[in-house]
Amino acid sequence: MLISTVTTMTIIYAAATAVVNPPGVEPFIGQNQLWEALELKRTQVQQLNKQPQRFLAVIDTCKVLEDRDDTILREVKFKDGGGEFTAPIIGKTIQERVTHRAPVSSTSGAGVEIFNVVGNASRVLNIVSTGASPGELYLTFTFEWDHPEIERGSAEELTKQIQYQTSAPAGLAGTLVRIREMAKAGELGRSVLPAELTPPSLSKGCATAPVTAREKLRSSISSCWKWFRFRRHSVID
Repeated sequence: MLISTVTTMTIIYAAATAVVNPPGVEPFIGQNQLWEALELKRTQVQQLNKQPQRFLAVIDTCKVLEDRDDTILREVKFKDGGGEFTAPIIGKTIQERVTHRAPVSSTSGAGVEIFNVVGNASRVLNIVSTGASPGELYLTFTFEWDHPEIERGSAEELTKQIQYQTSAPAGLAGTLVRIREMAKAGELGRSVLPAELTPPSLSKGCATAPVTAREKLRSSISSCWKWFRFRRHSVID
């Protein structure tokens, strides 16, 4: 008698989202700069003077094997010991197919890069999106780690998920720090802002925190009121 066995694949998920331009943080990162940096992150070593650790310290080398349309095939070699990277490293050297769906314009507010591990179901997404307010830009990282050796619903799965979810925000924050450093150093293009935003100042091609039309109107009304009060007291005196 033949007994068939079905192996249940266990995919462990984690995700993190961050505001790209929180209040008081400079320089202001435009969507075009954010996407340019993510493109450099995708090709890593070829575009970053052989410094892939600027985005992911555990990577030793990265070689682009194919580049077709919007997808590249890259081979990534990890450092010994894995560093502080908590994601499963499928062997010391892996191949990834990375597909990028670029924003349709410099201010469209949406784009995604998809990292698929060859020979494994693990996948990472880098998602650019916007909020309700003008210029409100977000970056989201989602992680899907394939663990065929872990039983679904087990305590081990829960432990792994907590581990990955704990490290996800730190990885995202580190990426934004690197991107802001690149912007300060003038390594990214000039920030392109939506029409409804006005940068109060520019430095090395990077705008500081934007000012919306509503904020400009509020400031104008406040200035006029102060002038009226001053004139009124002057006449009375």
